[in-house]
Amino acid sequence: MSTLFVGQNKIALDTTESTNNFAANLIKETNVLDGTVIMAENQTNGKGQAKNTWISEPGENLTCSYVFRPNFLAIQDRFFLSMVVSVALIEVLRSYKISAIIKWPNDILVENRKIAGILIENNIQGNKFTSSIVGIGLNVNQEFFDNSLEATSIRNVTGKQYNLENVLELLNSALERHYLKLKADHTAEIKEEYMSALLGFRSELMYQELTSGSVFKGEIIDVKNCGELVLKSEEEVRSFLFKTIRLI
Repeated sequence: MSTLFVGQNKIALDTTESTNNFAANLIKETNVLDGTVIMAENQTNGKGQAKNTWISEPGENLTCSYVFRPNFLAIQDRFFLSMVVSVALIEVLRSYKISAIIKWPNDILVENRKIAGILIENNIQGNKFTSSIVGIGLNVNQEFFDNSLEATSIRNVTGKQYNLENVLELLNSALERHYLKLKADHTAEIKEEYMSALLGFRSELMYQELTSGSVFKGEIIDVKNCGELVLKSEEEVRSFLFKTIRLI
């Protein structure tokens, strides 16, 4: 399965602290090609959202980072890159006949368990992106997880084992397809795909504000281009930044 540029330049590592950190150091040292993917058999300190760690058994899952050059994307529209990656992962899982949903902002869930996570780290100069590092952890063949993680894998859902290189090819292709949509300014299509897979969109769920601890019932009515979550609670509409609210 060929692509134009995503994954054409691949760096395969046995072990690294974090593929995102490796990519960041590489960007400082050389002109990394757009679409480069760094893939590691083992991460000793994989990075998750908000300084969390991403735990993965060596050689069992996809732990990789992509370098993109989205200098066409306005800073205020930065969340579209996260939408692109989220819907690409949904598409990859669909190819294995797995129905997945997105938990805002970009956790990918199957049967209420996390199957994939995304960490995007942007480099900005002035009002333009110079590069974006897209870290992806996709659980593929791992069977057992710590109970506290509430995680699953493609193998756990389908009962089959998979070649990681084949899964990577599917991911490369899906990422490129949706990234090129973004580059062509087809943002409405991307957002529609994202919102249609978003847990809580146009349905009431229980949320908790992390600062006050107050609990309320809310319905997602939008996600702003910058990533803010827009909730309607009774007759009130409010916006929330990442890590200021949690789904109960």
